[in-house]
Amino acid sequence: LAVCSRGQTVEEAGAHASSAGDAMIAALRSAGVEERDIQTSEFSVNPYYDQYPQITGYEVTIGYRVTVGDIESIGEMLGAAIRAGGDDALGGSARCDPGPHPALALGRGPAGVSQHPPLAL
Repeated sequence: LAVCSRGQTVEEAGAHASSAGDAMIAALRSAGVEERDIQTSEFSVNPYYDQYPQITGYEVTIGYRVTVGDIESIGEMLGAAIRAGGDDALGGSARCDPGPHPALALGRGPAGVSQHPPLAL
C-alpha cells in the first residue's frame, strides 16, 4: 500500500504524504492490523513536469508492507487504508501470514543445525 502526494516543493509534498501515511496507518490499526505488521517499504521523491525540462513540482511516495494474519480481513484492511488516503498498491500484492505451520517449522532452527527429521532406511 502507498500514499502519494504532489507539491510545489519537496517539503510540501513530503508533509502531505506523511500526513496521509499517518492517517492510513491509524486506519489499519483500527481495522485490527498490529503495529509490528506495518513496515515502510519505499520512500521516493520525483520531479514532475508540465513542460519538460521545467520542473513544476515534486511527487513523494511512501510505500508500506502490511501483513495480516487472517485472509478474511484483507478486504476490510484495504477498504480502511483507501478511505484514509492510501492511493496506490505498489505492485498490487497482498501477503497473509497464517502463523506457524508444522511444515515450515522443519526448516527453522539455529544456523548450521539440521531441523529435518532423521530418515529411516
